[in-house]
Amino acid sequence: NKEDHFQYIQGYPDNTVRPEGLITREEVAAVFFRLLDAVYRDTIATTASIFGDVDQNRWSAKYIATLVKGNVINGYADGNYYPARYITRAELVVIASRINNLVKVKGDAFTDVAGHWAEEYIYSAYQKGWIKGYIDGTFKPDKYISRAELVTFVNKMLNRSVKPEGISNDAKQFSDLNKDKWYYADMQEAINSHYYELSEDQTEKWIKTFVPDDEI
Repeated sequence: NKEDHFQYIQGYPDNTVRPEGLITREEVAAVFFRLLDAVYRDTIATTASIFGDVDQNRWSAKYIATLVKGNVINGYADGNYYPARYITRAELVVIASRINNLVKVKGDAFTDVAGHWAEEYIYSAYQKGWIKGYIDGTFKPDKYISRAELVTFVNKMLNRSVKPEGISNDAKQFSDLNKDKWYYADMQEAINSHYYELSEDQTEKWIKTFVPDDEI
């Protein structure tokens, strides 16, 4: 759902959102579950896990099971999903590519991607402008990704962009979300459901934030 700007990242009970912390495979499943069109999501919603390490009572069970049914995520050869394991840059790109039906392509922009299992997905995302590499010419596909890096990626994928001055005064604030950080606006985009209008430069001017009827 690219039109309605629902929140897809939640904070923690201690009033932190931990933008520089790493993000797990189950947390990423929750993100993409929330981003699915609601009507479509209801057609594939399930809690029936196929993984030995994802109990139906686990907080993330419905997110993981639903995305498996939608052919967006999968597990490992040993029958596990490893929900609490941190997710890598390559794994994130593959999930995003599947949810957006990208065509796999080849490329040579990065020095450390040739022959990698996710190579074609990485270059698909690169062509769309979703990802960039590092100054040394690498992509570091097996590096774990932070929550701030995740939201920057997802916002690019969804064409969601707001400048600090476009954020409404009722936006959520967290004790560890510093307005001077490079990721501040992208994190706000991710943690607030908001009504918006587009400025001439195609960035958002928020009208107000809101709480969705269906908290997921």
